[in-house]
Amino acid sequence: MYYSLAELWPVGNSDFPLLQYIDPYGNAIFNGLQMSEVKRELSELINRASNDEQRSVLRRVLEMAEECEKHPHKFLRFRGD
Repeated sequence: MYYSLAELWPVGNSDFPLLQYIDPYGNAIFNGLQMSEVKRELSELINRASNDEQRSVLRRVLEMAEECEKHPHKFLRFRGD
């Protein structure tokens, strides 16, 4: 299911100042101060998604980003392969 994002993920795309640096094989962590930008970028990815599965996964990540923004000691972590 989650592999469906591979074709959509903006690796190296400067239109996505933060998400472009998520390495599919490494880890990335974003803090509350970064969440407004992460949320903007996730919303753009949702708009670019080509199917419901992609949109569903991205909306769930966006919900987690919103939680992180509300709570200062929460982080959004991406784990690679």
